[in-house]
Amino acid sequence: MRVAVFSTCPEGIYSGGRYHALMICAVLARRGHETYFVTNNYPAFNDDLKQICPDNPVNIVQLDEFNAYPGKRFDAVFIAPQASSIRKLYTYALSFARASGAVPMLINFEAGNWFNEYSPVKRDLSCWDEWHLVPEMGGTVVSSCYESDRYAKSFYKKSLSTTAFDVWQPPINSVALEAAGDIRSEKRILAFVRPSDPHKGSVDLWKLFDERLRGYTFTFIIGNPRKTEDFI
Repeated sequence: MRVAVFSTCPEGIYSGGRYHALMICAVLARRGHETYFVTNNYPAFNDDLKQICPDNPVNIVQLDEFNAYPGKRFDAVFIAPQASSIRKLYTYALSFARASGAVPMLINFEAGNWFNEYSPVKRDLSCWDEWHLVPEMGGTVVSSCYESDRYAKSFYKKSLSTTAFDVWQPPINSVALEAAGDIRSEKRILAFVRPSDPHKGSVDLWKLFDERLRGYTFTFIIGNPRKTEDFI
């Protein structure tokens, strides 16, 4: 099977959604499929996942260089979206899917209705306008969990008759897990935070600090340097 995953990548920055998208590529490559990760910037986290598929590496291709591939047939084209993303990514990925005979597939992280129901910082639903392009084309909406799938079926209801919905839970990096071996349990809490985006919740972590956590060590891994000093 030949698969392409289209995603924008912030230069030099880790992003959970982009990591998820590249991991889909790596897992499919591990199963022997020919995979391409098509993006605007080289993913800073690519080296993290190389050991998942050392015998059949993922092809990392710059978005502007992918024009050489429309002659090949592809089986699936995934789009890893983000709010207020680069529209070129969507239009090119969908036109490529159409030209190569591939099924378009949207990696549905958090539909607008789910986001605005729980986030303390609301967003205009126009931020999700491009996300609707895949179901409108008769593609597949792939959610990360069953709760996400439930909201997606409501969010993309105009395209319910032509859209398939499925759940692909994020895979475990078994290579990293096996390499860790037996680790002594510690009174440590690890938090992956992004202080630049208040809806992620990191600014509320201080509310957890009370007597019940005395003696614990909090460890923060920060994926984006913006507003780090204020957070610390």
